[in-house]
Amino acid sequence: MAFFFDDLIDVDLLSNELPRDTSQRAYEVRRLAFSIIYKRIIAVVFERLPKIYYEDFARLLAENPADPTLLDFLIQRIGPGIREDIREEFSKVCEDLKKSLSREAPESVEALEDGNDLNTIIDLIVAAGEDISTWLQHEKELQWQHARHWTALCGTIPAFAFIVVYKTLHSGSQEMSDTQIAFYKDIENNLFDYYQQQSAGRHVSIGQCLPLTSERRAVCDCWAAPENTLVTMDMLLGIIFPNRCRLYQTDWIEGFPSKGFGTPAEYAAMRLAADLIGIPTPSSLHGLTAEELGIMPYGSALKPLQNFVFSYLQREGGL
Repeated sequence: MAFFFDDLIDVDLLSNELPRDTSQRAYEVRRLAFSIIYKRIIAVVFERLPKIYYEDFARLLAENPADPTLLDFLIQRIGPGIREDIREEFSKVCEDLKKSLSREAPESVEALEDGNDLNTIIDLIVAAGEDISTWLQHEKELQWQHARHWTALCGTIPAFAFIVVYKTLHSGSQEMSDTQIAFYKDIENNLFDYYQQQSAGRHVSIGQCLPLTSERRAVCDCWAAPENTLVTMDMLLGIIFPNRCRLYQTDWIEGFPSKGFGTPAEYAAMRLAADLIGIPTPSSLHGLTAEELGIMPYGSALKPLQNFVFSYLQREGGL
């Protein structure tokens, strides 16, 4: 398959390093290698591209990934340096693949793809949280000290939930495999490392972070502590993460059939905004609207979640 950046890279350089026989494993190694190239280069493009152009670029790429005017589109919005960025990323991937192939282990390239997947996914999830925090920074309920950091951490949860739902639905089974469970656990462990880093030196009160009565009571009861107790944000997330993640997964599942795979974020955005400002919501939001529930910041949560979905689906080739 041809891509708009083919003239910037030396495909033969990569092909010469790959097995050329007709075995099933050789075919799979070649497929994985070119998949990694595509994903890594597209990830670099989205890192450089201003978020306001995500949707337009994703649409154009889906229509014709080989269209040479896509490069013109990027140069106009990023600058001519994007050419060199693509070349550099290609060179890095080639070096990584050479190292993996030199190990002569059948699973080496697959392991490289898994590692790239994990790192890229963590980056996307963290970026989504930061984007959500920026969009919601002016809400009157989120003007207390460290609110922006708390919002950024909370914003990673619906992003993570989307990946769980998307990968599970596209695996062809409603049940998660042991491999999937292990992969999601790796993501969760990385997220909690990130939470701990971001929480260092920042103490918040239980009541400020958890305006929802149900969550606040659960935490206060767990620790036998009043709501004005100062804690770190990662401590709070350790308690509320599982339930929030489960509810956001329900929101994404219910959003896909009604909104399509391009923009299924409505219900997750409603719940995220409601969680942050303290509006109780039912376990299922299907058929409800933000206006009916009085969730005023809904739009500020929706746009960054849509941006995240476009970035992730484009990376996965789902658009």
